[in-house]
Amino acid sequence: MGSGVVTEGQLDMGFRLLKLVDSLYFVSDQFAYTTLIDRLSKEGKLDQANGLLGFMMKKGMHPDEVTFTAIINGYCKNRRIEIAVTVLDTTLSSKILTLTGPHIFNLLIDAFSKDMKFSLAYAMIAKMIKCCVTPSVVTYTTSIDGFCQTGDINRSLEVFELMKRCNCAPNVYTYTVLVNGYCQTGTLEEAVKLLNTMYDSGVSPNVITYTILIKAYVKSDDLEHAFEILNDMVKKTSANQTLRRFLRCLKD
Repeated sequence: MGSGVVTEGQLDMGFRLLKLVDSLYFVSDQFAYTTLIDRLSKEGKLDQANGLLGFMMKKGMHPDEVTFTAIINGYCKNRRIEIAVTVLDTTLSSKILTLTGPHIFNLLIDAFSKDMKFSLAYAMIAKMIKCCVTPSVVTYTTSIDGFCQTGDINRSLEVFELMKRCNCAPNVYTYTVLVNGYCQTGTLEEAVKLLNTMYDSGVSPNVITYTILIKAYVKSDDLEHAFEILNDMVKKTSANQTLRRFLRCLKD
């Protein structure tokens, strides 16, 4: 019954059911409102979602992190990121919401990165820390990837160093993003140094990490180093499985 309310094209039915419940003096719970707000947000009906949020609060309910995540994610998906930031700022400044994790900030960082606004994405990390929310490895890696996409390897390294200072351990995806950044800027020696740093840090490169480096050396007509990386990959991973994956990656 509950899932039928939020199927596509039946949102009006959901509103009517909520009004009926209210008129019969039953209490519509927070889950019912949040479910409709989430559906409205996903369908891009953000004004209606916002209106329902306001109505929910007038009834004395306190929207939680799940509710606000639905609204903010909706604005991000519809590339109305500034409004999403305003919603977050308003809820935090009015103490309506206390964040328990980095998820909402990660949504904003990802949205800014996809919109090529990497400095604003990076600014979100500072805001997180100010709000006493600990950035996750996803937070930092998304920001690092954004700067790498623009060729700004120095800013990527700034975020990388901040990540380590904040005791957030980089994972294989973080290192791979940086390796790719070095390769895109043609600094392959630095990419290899980073590969060695991965080993020293106890992080094993995956086939994608190796493939990025090998492709970069092949592109620069340095087959000797390309084969060195390939041999290293075979020695340090399960050879048969890795080679199959490597050949698939080369086709991409």
